[in-house]
Amino acid sequence: MRYPFYVILMALTMFYQGKNSFRNIALILRTAMNVQVSHTIISNWCTRFDPMFLFFYNFVRPHSALNNLTPAQCAGLQLSKKRKRELLLVA
Repeated sequence: MRYPFYVILMALTMFYQGKNSFRNIALILRTAMNVQVSHTIISNWCTRFDPMFLFFYNFVRPHSALNNLTPAQCAGLQLSKKRKRELLLVA
């Protein structure tokens, strides 16, 4: 099934701007916009439409399973916001 561009854009925006999980975004889209989409499709959108997704997900975005720390912080990497932006531009 094809989804309108605004639905994909809204899902990506919710993921990157908030601390929403893919499942939570799917629930929001279902209740607010009456759009049936699975969490795996939203994950696929992130990897397909944003090549920086893996870097963002693995280094920048906090994870609830890690006590709201980023994976980089758990590994002992302390990056300032400025350094994170620099790495995003380079990668």
